[in-house]
Amino acid sequence: MNFGYLPVIPHKQILTTLLALVILSDYFIDGDISNESVKGVVKEEQRYYNPGGNSHFTFKLITETSRFYVDESNAEAFKPGAEVTLYSSWLFREINGYALPDAPKTRVGSIRLLTGLVIPVLVILVMVLSLKYEPKMAVLTFVMQVVLVGVFVLLLQ
Repeated sequence: MNFGYLPVIPHKQILTTLLALVILSDYFIDGDISNESVKGVVKEEQRYYNPGGNSHFTFKLITETSRFYVDESNAEAFKPGAEVTLYSSWLFREINGYALPDAPKTRVGSIRLLTGLVIPVLVILVMVLSLKYEPKMAVLTFVMQVVLVGVFVLLLQ
C-alpha cells in the first residue's frame, strides 16, 4: 500500500500537542471544590525600578491551604473569617477560580490564564502550522516546545 499522500508527523510535535491538550483540559475541568476560611488579604506594593518610579498594588488572598492573587475589587470583599469557595484543577491542583458564597464563580488572574489557556493554545497552533511550513517554523516550534516545558514545570510545583 502506498501511504505517500499522508504527512509524516514527527513524534516531538505529537507529544508537545498532547501535553498542551492535557494542560488545557486541566484549566477547563474543575477537580476539587472546597470551602475554606479566609485568613486575610495581603496588600503589597510592587515597585518599578525605572526613572518614572511608578508602582502598583497587588492583593494576595490567604486561606487555610492556599495563597493566590486576586483583583483589587474582589480583595475588598474578603474579610478575615469569611468563607470562600475554591475551584481546583483536576490534575495539577492549581486554583482555577474562587467565589464568595453569594457570588458567581470568578476566574483567577493573568498568570493562570497565561499558563493554562494562552500558551497551550499558541503551542497547538504553532504545531499545526509547522506541519505545513516545517522548514520555516523550526526555530519557533522549538521555542514553543521549550516554553511549554517551562509551563509544565511551573504547574508541577
